[in-house]
Amino acid sequence: MTITSSVARPSPASTTAGPKRIFAAAALATFVLLLLYASSGFSALHEGRGDNDSMLRLVEVRDLLGGQGWFDLHQVRMGLTGGFVMHWSRLIDAPIAGLIWLSKALGAGPERAEHIAATVWPLLLFFGALSSILFVARRLAGDAALLPAAVIATTSLYYVGIFAPSALDHHNAQLTLTLAMLAGLVGSQRSLWPAAGAGATAALMLAIGMETAPYVAVGGLCAALAFLWRGEEEVPTAVGFGLGFAITVGVVFVATIPASSWMQPACDAFSVVQWAIATLAGFGLAAITAIKPLSRSIMRRAVALALLGAAAASLLVFAFPQCHADPYAMVDPWLKANWLAGVSEAQSAWDLSQNKPAELVTYYAYPLLGVAVLLARLWRQPRRTDLFVLAMLLAAYVVTLWQVRGSLFLFPLTAIALASWIADARRKASAMPTTKHMLVMAGSWIGSFIVSWIALSVGINAGLAAIKGETASAMMPDNTTSCYDKRDYAGLAQEPTGRVLAPTNLGSAILLYTSHSAFAGPYHRNHDGNRLALQALMAEPEAARSLLQGSGVTLVVWCPGNPESASLVVRAPESLAAELARKAAPAWLQPTKAANGKLDIYRVIP
Repeated sequence: MTITSSVARPSPASTTAGPKRIFAAAALATFVLLLLYASSGFSALHEGRGDNDSMLRLVEVRDLLGGQGWFDLHQVRMGLTGGFVMHWSRLIDAPIAGLIWLSKALGAGPERAEHIAATVWPLLLFFGALSSILFVARRLAGDAALLPAAVIATTSLYYVGIFAPSALDHHNAQLTLTLAMLAGLVGSQRSLWPAAGAGATAALMLAIGMETAPYVAVGGLCAALAFLWRGEEEVPTAVGFGLGFAITVGVVFVATIPASSWMQPACDAFSVVQWAIATLAGFGLAAITAIKPLSRSIMRRAVALALLGAAAASLLVFAFPQCHADPYAMVDPWLKANWLAGVSEAQSAWDLSQNKPAELVTYYAYPLLGVAVLLARLWRQPRRTDLFVLAMLLAAYVVTLWQVRGSLFLFPLTAIALASWIADARRKASAMPTTKHMLVMAGSWIGSFIVSWIALSVGINAGLAAIKGETASAMMPDNTTSCYDKRDYAGLAQEPTGRVLAPTNLGSAILLYTSHSAFAGPYHRNHDGNRLALQALMAEPEAARSLLQGSGVTLVVWCPGNPESASLVVRAPESLAAELARKAAPAWLQPTKAANGKLDIYRVIP
């Protein structure tokens, strides 16, 4: 089987679109996205949408601008006394802090500067993500794929919501870098610079968070296997990716990890573990391709790459055995059962099939259509770009089978594949405008929109509910009563600064909108704080009071409309949480009289 590097082109003029046209299309789509989000008013753009991570990210940025050290990632206002060290990266804090600083320098007040940064940063990332999608789609199926890629991808990215104003979490940056890595790989055959850029973005992805480790691994495998199969034709890809990866990971390691922690391994965050393996893999790949005798035959290349893989695996197995377990192995078993198991984004395909089977259509059937399109294209003619896109798409699919949050990457990658389907259908319909071809083209458009599959999921959900004689549950969460709005915390902010007992879902908002500390927050490193808060809320009122003795708690906060609140009451119907839900707080809690929005706030009586 021969793998060609060309895209499907009906004529030499079919791929005339240059970077300017791609960037212009991405800029136009970014403007349209801004208008969509601003449909309820530009003044409300900055308002959060119930994203705990984005709220805590802004707290972290405030801490940095307020003088907290660059290498100091302690979140001292969450958890027990002294807080805990977050596993996030300053690589995301820095540009957001830079936008806030620049806005202030141009005359904006502190609050307005945060609003500007919260709007501009996600849109900049959206522009970068869509530009990469358009570049890959064009390499995949020519200029005819640009329009469908722009429309389908914009729809998918709007649906996943991680590029909405106020989305300051790292997932949007990770997705943008993943797509940039793919763009660098598909454009790397004749020059090592695109591949070096792909390697650099892979290193940044790894430094920002371990969620992207599967995509980094697949990117490296694409570069290595392309060299294995095609030899010297892929030397620029392998050399560029390896050097870009190893050099960048070294720079980031020095820039974000304090010297005192260089030899401290961490499995859930960037540390010496990831640096050592990435350095060996990156420089090793570049060295193998640079040694001419090794690249002369496929057998020599296979042996050399196998030895490199064995060396990297051995380094992980023998030097860092603590990182072989589940990523959440460090989480307390009680917390796993009573907290982590209920985190929606951590649900697997099996969990979804038990709880929300209709959603399997959107999460898994829709991407399978993209996989089928790529397999059909490869059956007709194996192409390098198709293989790279398929590899990334399958990686995202496997991740999504494990945890549904993998769909943040899966849906945009699916959009690339489906854009090629529409492009091919358009060409056939243009060449032979028969009824059959026109219907196929229309079907390709309808089948490629994620909203079509969401509508199908809603219909199936309603049908299943009707069969059971139940009311269909909402497919999308309603955050309007979940106490994520700043106005809900006006009364709490007026209370003397203290320590707050509340469900984990409220922790980030408490830190962002008030000066208080919070015991709990949805972060796996906050073992002790989360355990104390949840055990107290799930205990009987007097037992809860005993558990809280000596903790310094001064306030108890309850949000009746938050999903976690309802979950706590179901699991512990005789608990403090259940009493708070019934507005029958025990005698040791005094209700406040301030305007508290949707929150119920109680002072702890000494």
